[in-house]
Amino acid sequence: MRFSMKNVLAALSILVLFPQGFLYAGAEEPAAQQERTGSSHDESPLGALSRSVLNEDDANSRRGRAKENHPGHLDLSPLGSADFGIGGIFLEDSLKHSIELKGTPDSIARGPVMEEYSWKGLEIRRYNPFLLKYTGRTDLPSDFSSIRPGITEILLAEGEGRTPRNTGIGTSREDVLRGYGRPNQVLWNEAEGNFYFNYWRDNQEIDFSVKDNRVSNIRIFFKNKNFTHQAYQTSSAKKGFLPDRDLYIAGFRPGDRFTTRDSGSWEKKIANPKEEIWYYAGYAVRLTAKGQDISALLLTDNRMVTSRGITLGDDVSTVEAVYGAPQRVEMDVSGSSPKTTYIYFSHGGKRILMFGFLNNKVDGVISTLNPKH
Repeated sequence: MRFSMKNVLAALSILVLFPQGFLYAGAEEPAAQQERTGSSHDESPLGALSRSVLNEDDANSRRGRAKENHPGHLDLSPLGSADFGIGGIFLEDSLKHSIELKGTPDSIARGPVMEEYSWKGLEIRRYNPFLLKYTGRTDLPSDFSSIRPGITEILLAEGEGRTPRNTGIGTSREDVLRGYGRPNQVLWNEAEGNFYFNYWRDNQEIDFSVKDNRVSNIRIFFKNKNFTHQAYQTSSAKKGFLPDRDLYIAGFRPGDRFTTRDSGSWEKKIANPKEEIWYYAGYAVRLTAKGQDISALLLTDNRMVTSRGITLGDDVSTVEAVYGAPQRVEMDVSGSSPKTTYIYFSHGGKRILMFGFLNNKVDGVISTLNPKH
């Protein structure tokens, strides 16, 4: 089977975009939801998807949005301690330094454990200095070992503050990826429509809350030193192949069984005697009508992202920065605009993730079972 751009399509992802801890909020079917029948096509699964999931108007709309996208500077350098700050305030800085930069706080809240100092849109936290005198004692609970002097948490919700990589409120989701590279994890809050792009180095972490494709909040903090992110590490994956969790979209994975409790807040459904396609906000799930086995997941617009934060309209260089070089590349030069497809395989080759490009912008994303496997 030949993989070409016209065989590729789009869909999105969610709460942990990984299988671990995925929560899917149930919802009553809205009045606007509908079910209609569709005809089957005697053709390849990918070819059928390109016809049945998106029509030409949808494709033209997505292409128009892609042309408006002008990504920023690409910086894939490793995170350092100097990256965990906002507006000149960094983790472990003294309170005095913060006040020298920002002036007298608008409000101060002192608790028995933490103190909070707030300016418009910016908040910093530190441990109550009283606790610091106990940090060296061995007869206290292990929690005391995580107490440290200076700023331990920085939060930005509005204003002009920027990180050292020039990211602030309103920065685009794609520019977060271009400024920080592949996230350590991407989370999704379906109820609020937020994505969380999390990056960390040792026990320092920076989280970007993304809503409507723009950064809405930034949180920088120290993790408990006993906390590990082992569940999200991908070092066990064979070099050059995607770890299994990268084939999930919105908590679904090709090959798994789809149940009615998974249906959630679907928008519409297309069905025929052989297969069904369930549409959600930004993605679609294709499954067999008889066994209800998921055969493919597709992004339909930029309301959903992949497990590494990519969606429709992103630049080809952003995909390469986040996913690396593909195992296979297909090109279609039959039309006036050459079309390219990047193909990534899971370890063992059972599943594949494909990105279709038109004019160097992502025009389709599909996670599917490998038809040759």
